[in-house]
Amino acid sequence: TSIDNTTWTSSLSAQFSNGENFVMMASGSGDEEPTSWQVDSIWFTYNEQDMYYFPGGNGTDIVTVNITNPDMIDIRGGQNQLFSCNSESDLTLSAAGQVPIPFSYKDMLLGPFTNSTSGSTAECSADTETSSSKTVPIAVGAALGGLLLLVLVAYLIGRRMRRGSGYQKV
Repeated sequence: TSIDNTTWTSSLSAQFSNGENFVMMASGSGDEEPTSWQVDSIWFTYNEQDMYYFPGGNGTDIVTVNITNPDMIDIRGGQNQLFSCNSESDLTLSAAGQVPIPFSYKDMLLGPFTNSTSGSTAECSADTETSSSKTVPIAVGAALGGLLLLVLVAYLIGRRMRRGSGYQKV
């Protein structure tokens, strides 16, 4: 993490065998600490000579593909807020003249400007869609359960009332 006046930057970098490298850059703004942050760019460098993992490559170069549009990445949070995504989300990393590389993430918890792994979280759009799609079946099931309970109670009351009348005497 570094600071330049009121702009904060943070990076996550991972290096793999055969020259592969993954970098995620985030930025935030604020005086004492970032009041909001977003991932600005994701870079992936890979070795096209590794035909096992990259069968579509030309086999001669080390290539860097990226996505640098924060609106397309949509990984962001507020002050001291973590980004959480439990559902699978997809991005496409590309470069001119290169084969686009799909980038998927799942079960991700990211907080570039906080030392905590708990607290307030911003959910990814895939999690928001998943949680709202579960609401309708739960509401329908609860309504049907309530209706079944109402019919059962009405049946028991009606049966008890009939039992008391019995046969009429002549």
